[in-house]
Amino acid sequence: MINLKKYKQEQLLRFYNELNEDEKKILNKDLENIDYDLMNTIYKNSYNDEILDINKISNLKIISSLSDNEIKEYDKIGKNLIKNNQYAVVILAGGFGSRLGIDGPKGCLKLKINNRKVSIFELFINNLIKVNKELNSQIRLYIMTSTDNESATKNFFLENNYFNYGQKNIVFFHQNNLPILDINGKIVLKNKYQVLFGPNGNGDVFNSLKENNLIKDMEFHNIKYVLFSTVDNVLTN
Repeated sequence: MINLKKYKQEQLLRFYNELNEDEKKILNKDLENIDYDLMNTIYKNSYNDEILDINKISNLKIISSLSDNEIKEYDKIGKNLIKNNQYAVVILAGGFGSRLGIDGPKGCLKLKINNRKVSIFELFINNLIKVNKELNSQIRLYIMTSTDNESATKNFFLENNYFNYGQKNIVFFHQNNLPILDINGKIVLKNKYQVLFGPNGNGDVFNSLKENNLIKDMEFHNIKYVLFSTVDNVLTN
């Protein structure tokens, strides 16, 4: 048994004596999979203000500062990468659309466009199809879900025949989870025998890609450049 006193998390065992053997196994597994030192660091850092040295921040060269010839040259480079199938897109879609008024993944939200209802996922797919037709390419699409919405997201794509993009060209993976902390830094129970976990945010995408062997998948498909976009950025080009 983990020494929870060491981490000041004794509240996680408050119902332990009430649990049956199967429930104890579930709780023990949850407790063993928590990095308590990491959670303590995250909690402490959440109260720290990040101070940036403005002298170390340089201006970015924005598109309006480029000449017409430079824009054409970059456009040519980008299109060649896409033609050679060296370009992929990652959509960060681990959230729910509750704040948008739907009970399900945010990407399933339908918008009325040209008198037709189109989901956010379909908007992304349609843009990719348009580019693929123009450049005779096949852009590989990776979609990051969460443990909570993974099944619903996959079912949505299945029900819509993957929006005619081809199942083999779409890869789903889910981001990691972290235990939920209360305002005092205590880990919260979901019920008497389970810890409450939640998605680790969009910043976890790089760890999640690596842990799901998708960096190797990109290397196998000779992908050299990747666009990352949140699912609610419907204007992504």
